[in-house]
Amino acid sequence: MLPRPDLGEEVVCVPVEVILLPVAHERLERGEAELRRQPGGRPDRLVVLVDGDGSFVMNSQELATVVENQLPVKMVIINNGGHGMVRQWQDIIYGGRFHSIDLSASPDFVKLAEAYGAVGIRASKPNEVVPALEKAFAVPGPVLVDVMVDRDEFCFPMVPAGGANKDMLLERPTKDVKAKAAKSQTGF
Repeated sequence: MLPRPDLGEEVVCVPVEVILLPVAHERLERGEAELRRQPGGRPDRLVVLVDGDGSFVMNSQELATVVENQLPVKMVIINNGGHGMVRQWQDIIYGGRFHSIDLSASPDFVKLAEAYGAVGIRASKPNEVVPALEKAFAVPGPVLVDVMVDRDEFCFPMVPAGGANKDMLLERPTKDVKAKAAKSQTGF
């Protein structure tokens, strides 16, 4: 069970943005706009951004916004060293032919947060995640939590592009499902 700050029912979560969607950039901007709007308009609300490192790096300058305004935003980065959802698609649909997904040149996100004046915390092992979140929720200002995960860890459930909810994957697909996905334009 993840820790929940004692702020009543007023918790706003901005979900992970999937960079494969055609409207991804627009959705990322809306997510960042939500971060700016909610705490300023309702300072009693907690805003939590959960994002992948590939997505976060595209908007990391927003750290300046939250620090300058001392917004109590908690940013949780699921850091797999690359574009994890793209890696997942390339594994499932393209038979593991990976291209342009690793981000070896990404910054140290804890140091980046500190450079902007926010608190940076890293969780490198599963047993460090809950204590890191507890610490983040205890800090009154902006906090970035960098959660390290294996680059081959997949995220489920997953609905294939062009698919319906009935096509939802709940776990790593079998070889037969991967073969079917490879034959389709949309993945299924």
